[in-house]
Amino acid sequence: MIKIVELNEFLPPTEKKLIPPQLSGWWAKIIDSVVRKGYVICVCDADVIKEHLNFYIMKCSFGNFLISMPYIAYGSCFDVANKKYLSKLFSELEKFALENDCLAMSICTHPFASLPFDVYHDVFNYSFYYKNFCQISELDVHPLLKLTHKRRMAFRNEISKIEKDSDYFIDTNPDEDTFNKWVEVYNRRFQELGGIPLPKWFYLNYYKESQTNDKNDFWVLRNDSVVLGGIFCSTGENIVDYGTSAFRSDYRKLYPTTFLLNSYFEKLIKEGIRYFNWQSSPSKGGGVYNYKMRWGAKEYEHYYFSKNLVDISEIIAIPLSKIKSELAGCYVLPYTLWDEEVKK
Repeated sequence: MIKIVELNEFLPPTEKKLIPPQLSGWWAKIIDSVVRKGYVICVCDADVIKEHLNFYIMKCSFGNFLISMPYIAYGSCFDVANKKYLSKLFSELEKFALENDCLAMSICTHPFASLPFDVYHDVFNYSFYYKNFCQISELDVHPLLKLTHKRRMAFRNEISKIEKDSDYFIDTNPDEDTFNKWVEVYNRRFQELGGIPLPKWFYLNYYKESQTNDKNDFWVLRNDSVVLGGIFCSTGENIVDYGTSAFRSDYRKLYPTTFLLNSYFEKLIKEGIRYFNWQSSPSKGGGVYNYKMRWGAKEYEHYYFSKNLVDISEIIAIPLSKIKSELAGCYVLPYTLWDEEVKK
């Protein structure tokens, strides 16, 4: 049996040993709005959920799109043992997308999915795909304990920079004024990097959820007057996702990110969390990628699959600037399709 329920009414199956945080119903409190509605499609056998995928119907000014968990990627952690259910799941998902007048649909697989890449075309018959990477650390012990003595001492030296200044502290329960200061840091940092920041409403809802839900953490490093930066993380079953971090560039010499992450890892070890998903980086071999690798993070692959549900020309006719603006942080279709259209 296949059923589709609203995300805010869904509780993930508890028998799984590893459940990514994106499969939790509380994300609806963060993302749902009048133009975004979250759902879960489930395959059940004798009332036992065998496989499920979280997704959103995104209502844009130029049409509707089905996106698996916008802004935070992923949507499911497909198990090869459930291969026989997936063709039916995707068939029903496409039917739901068409009923909601969607122009296209896309999903993102979790790096811990056991379903081989070659199987996805059989079960989904997608039009396009994009292979991405992320980095994950296994937390059987604190990451620093796995490093060579030389590297561990280098980290210890970075951590000591702030330890020597008693004015700085980690605020694990920031007030809204501190959150707003962090947003300023976040936007400034993205301007420096030339990236597109996610909208403030997303982080404001994330922040509010962190005040009431122990599955979300917002930690800030600051003194009485200056917010150096902070991180958002979300917890599933045995895995934590490094949602977003942003720190002031002019305080880089104090290594605030390293100081805060060291304490956060100590918390996760005490809680018995097994994996820490660092997410992807702007590029392989870049500074962010190398920083995660210094912590001992290993590289994994995950995939975006998309299918146009109307003639591709109807979607390409939408200005790419509108796609990027209203569907920021969402994989829709390859942007190169617009480049090809321009070249014609």
